[in-house]
Amino acid sequence: MDNPVLALDLGTSSLHCMLADSLGTPIVTASSSMSYHTPEGCSQLARQFDPHEVVRSVGTLISKVLSLGHIEARSISAVGITSQRHGMVFLDKEGAEVYSGPSIDLRAVFEGAAMDEELGEEVYLVTGHFPSLLLAPARLSWFRDHLPRVYEKTTAILSIGGWLAYKLTGSLLSEPSLDGELGLLDIRTGQRCPGFMDRVGVPSRLLPPLSYEGCLAPQPAGLWGLKAGIPVVVAGPDTQCGLLGMGLAREGLAGAVVGWSGAVQVLTPSPCYDSKMRTCVGRHPWSNLWVAE
Repeated sequence: MDNPVLALDLGTSSLHCMLADSLGTPIVTASSSMSYHTPEGCSQLARQFDPHEVVRSVGTLISKVLSLGHIEARSISAVGITSQRHGMVFLDKEGAEVYSGPSIDLRAVFEGAAMDEELGEEVYLVTGHFPSLLLAPARLSWFRDHLPRVYEKTTAILSIGGWLAYKLTGSLLSEPSLDGELGLLDIRTGQRCPGFMDRVGVPSRLLPPLSYEGCLAPQPAGLWGLKAGIPVVVAGPDTQCGLLGMGLAREGLAGAVVGWSGAVQVLTPSPCYDSKMRTCVGRHPWSNLWVAE
């Protein structure tokens, strides 16, 4: 148990916290449910979560696994974060959450359909995903059209994993494979694509630099008894991290990750598209691999 680590998973139906040793062997886990609400004035397709409640729940789970594992909080050497793939958080200029939406927020179904009608093949080629209703460009379009005050306040779009990392580090972290699941980069290169983002209505100023690691800030460290300055790493999407958990990190291998939803992914050495756009293309957390889903 030298240098134990904490792994946090903000899934669609549950929050999970795992204590592991330095080789990644699980020691103890704890979970709690994710709860959602429909904002006032929105259709029943809309879902959001309370960011303050989620942060409190994460702290409770951390305390629980440390107690069950009989581990001193200050011995934790790093924190790793994964999250549901199509969930996202919009921040204002003060760093406050103006929107926190899970994968199951379907409010942008019509905006996504309009985007697909105009740019469907390009959307699939660039983002690797189709249809667009769950992607960040469609949701941002919904706010522009229906809640402009939220749209105007938004200064950053983060994945849910990137948002939790921001709460822990104070740095805006955008891990490429997670941002790829949000449709916010060119899936082929793993880099931002400002020209395409302009066409789908996402200003480049809303997209932080791609970076996946920061340091635990003093405030959350003191709150949970952890040591300030330890690495906080956004590990990637929950499904792709599930592949890593199964030991799948070579091209040609395939795995099924089943939870709230189910996905079958095969690892490929390059983006693997379907001519009828029936599959998705994603990034694997290891930069030289992709997944066909």
